[in-house]
Amino acid sequence: MRCPDHPERLADRACSICGAWRCERCAPVHADLDDPVCPPCAAALLRRPPPPPPTHTGRRLIAIVGVAILALGIAWAASRPRPQQRAQRAWRALEHTGEALEAFAAREGRYPDDLAALVPRELPRLPPDPWAPQQPLRYVAPPGNPDGRILYSLGPDGLDQRGTPRDPITGDGDLVYPVR
Repeated sequence: MRCPDHPERLADRACSICGAWRCERCAPVHADLDDPVCPPCAAALLRRPPPPPPTHTGRRLIAIVGVAILALGIAWAASRPRPQQRAQRAWRALEHTGEALEAFAAREGRYPDDLAALVPRELPRLPPDPWAPQQPLRYVAPPGNPDGRILYSLGPDGLDQRGTPRDPITGDGDLVYPVR
């Protein structure tokens, strides 16, 4: 087969774009493609606009997700009650329940056996323990005194220590409201 542009030469190469057979002079190896390209296809490659720059959408998406996670973490941390706020809520709940116990004792002449006896006359509902939100405050008879009662919250350590008053140095123990 002869080259269409140079009939004296053999067509020994096929254009890598259009597949036309050309001679070595007509279809040199293209620098970008590393394959032979005929003159019409080489001219078309020169006229083609350059590819658009990469958009880095992956990096943007990662940055947006990172900022969103950071914002959620900050919002979550800001919405959580601080230990001091929990302690204040616990003391308010203990005082409110303790006053209801005193009102019950004044009316009945004795303290109730459990906190459920305060609802609904003294309290609309039992206040939750801020250190154990799904559970109410604790109300038990102290060891060695079956007639006495202790009203308490778990305290910052979250452990039920059966009404052992909180040690201000170590922080261990419960927040206790003494009931007479």
